[in-house]
Amino acid sequence: MRPLYLGTGECDCGRVDVRIYRVPGTTLDMRARCGACLENQGYEVPKPRTIADFDSPSEALTPRDLSIDLGHGHVFQAVTGVDGKLVGWLHTHPDARAAGALCQSFCAVRPLNGCPVHQVVSEDPLTLTPSLKCRVCGAHGEVLNGRWEPR
Repeated sequence: MRPLYLGTGECDCGRVDVRIYRVPGTTLDMRARCGACLENQGYEVPKPRTIADFDSPSEALTPRDLSIDLGHGHVFQAVTGVDGKLVGWLHTHPDARAAGALCQSFCAVRPLNGCPVHQVVSEDPLTLTPSLKCRVCGAHGEVLNGRWEPR
């Protein structure tokens, strides 16, 4: 069976990813899995959707906004909903548990799968409230004036 792309979410392995799938008609139909877990189980992972796949992307979301380097190794990658509007950002950052490793979490600005929702105080430069804390590695900080400020 071909995996069915669901969007952004959390896998059983703990990874929050923009590539979350389920495989209808298999034991992988019950829980969403990330692309890495599917590849490890021998499935061919379909390419995830991008903003170019939507009929009417939000005019407020420009190509410059798709990836934001916040400094200190923290990068936001925009995630859009089926309506083409910003849902939040996939947050790639240094893993607080292991030097040299990376971790990912999700920063939602619209409700999504029970993730806490952050408020956009300023779009340019980006400022969010409240602070962000990764549920996987514990990295904690704030996005103020377009920069990551560790806590």
